[in-house]
Amino acid sequence: MSKYNLEARYFVLENLRKLDDTLLDTLWQLFTQICQFWQTTHTPEAMKSDFLIFISNRIEIDVRYLAEYVNYGDVIRELTEELGEEAAFQRLFTDAAANITPAFTNLARAKQLVVNELIALNLALGGFKAFGDPTVAQGVPINYPGYIGGMNLKDNTPYRTIAD
Repeated sequence: MSKYNLEARYFVLENLRKLDDTLLDTLWQLFTQICQFWQTTHTPEAMKSDFLIFISNRIEIDVRYLAEYVNYGDVIRELTEELGEEAAFQRLFTDAAANITPAFTNLARAKQLVVNELIALNLALGGFKAFGDPTVAQGVPINYPGYIGGMNLKDNTPYRTIAD
């Protein structure tokens, strides 16, 4: 049986170590995969400083997040070896069993305590501008035409209408 499906116990004692560059790169790869998977931005690099501050603050506020980041690194490494990179992230983002609470498995902990929080961070940092908007690829956002929204013209409503 795969390790990511085993019940997680004593994770803080087992994984308490410093956040190293390899693990930070693994978390950054997750963030960029989130941007690609949900097509929220083509330039995640613009969010990297906020991402680094978020990770740092999480660990400073609650040291248990360090263990969760280590767990995520172990889970994605095993999933990638087992399924390949694309399928590993697909499973991580879409596996319904990983969202069942409480999070008893390593996969569920990685999904709920790391992946879901970085998805929320991505949306908060500007991913909301394109999320769920099929016209972004064409360069004409419907959901987010700017902070002001533009003029409310009959043929160019700056928000979705009932007919949409």
